Amino acid sequence: MYENKLKAFAVFNKFLWEKDELDDERLRKSCMQNLIFYLDNDRIIELLKYAEIIKSEDNKGKREQAKADILKLLKESLNENDKIDSKTIIKLSATLTPEVGSTSESVVESSRQNTLSTENPSATNSEDVSNQDDTIPEINVDEIKQQFGISDSAEFWHFNALEPAKQAERLKQPNPILSLIEYGESWRTNRLKEVNPGDIIFLFYRGGPGYVGMYQALGTQVMANEDISDANSNVELYTHDSDGVKTESKHYDDELRKNDIYEAIDDGANYVANIIVKPLASTEEWGNPCETVIRQTIGRMNQDRTRTLLKYFNKFKI
Repeated sequence: MYENKLKAFAVFNKFLWEKDELDDERLRKSCMQNLIFYLDNDRIIELLKYAEIIKSEDNKGKREQAKADILKLLKESLNENDKIDSKTIIKLSATLTPEVGSTSESVVESSRQNTLSTENPSATNSEDVSNQDDTIPEINVDEIKQQFGISDSAEFWHFNALEPAKQAERLKQPNPILSLIEYGESWRTNRLKEVNPGDIIFLFYRGGPGYVGMYQALGTQVMANEDISDANSNVELYTHDSDGVKTESKHYDDELRKNDIYEAIDDGANYVANIIVKPLASTEEWGNPCETVIRQTIGRMNQDRTRTLLKYFNKFKI
């Protein structure tokens, strides 16, 4: 979060000083794209005041000072308190995520600072990738499905990893899984339970990499904390695989902990939900061949997005 904020401010500052005369529409657009999600209400009010000075024909002599004041405002808003850990983010997610009933295909356009990594500022953003002729080779989608062994009844899912580094490490281990956790909510877990063996999951990493893998579901596993106030309580274990669905109360032992990659049950999480997967394709190239980003953790994909990603991952078959 801190690194993304720093990069967003740097992008806006470069724009602010690139020319003497600033177009009003471009100024407002840059504010919305780069700053609005990182400033509190008081600083937004200050920023608007300085922006009015910059764009006013009656204040030409004050524009440079207004720009300097904006830079000072941005510097003051950068502080170590912005560095909050991932568990805190999850606990606050109820205020940041869509309601349970919202559509899984709800997407928003990705701005440059969210699609470029702070470690690789020269990386291509999602819109650039989608416009490259050689990104998606022309090939029949039905043929791709046949090559990957995908059945006609399979559904296609987007999965947004919580912590890409931990998720990537777990995928290298035996019996790989895709994992999500929930505090005080259950809609992501309930949606994950709708994944059936044979379904296809496209894995997405935030912060730059984009879509990094395509996986086939072998089954699902959900651990529900029976008593979050008791560190020694059992978990209700739900499993769904080719043998059917099974539910049992089980001691939270070391074997189950292997599939709690974020150590969430010990931290008081309500749910740890996993998809047991078989890798079909993976890439270390950075890219999102789609023009938009799905913000939800897990959701079904529409046909257009599915076709685009099948063609994209056809280049990276394992």
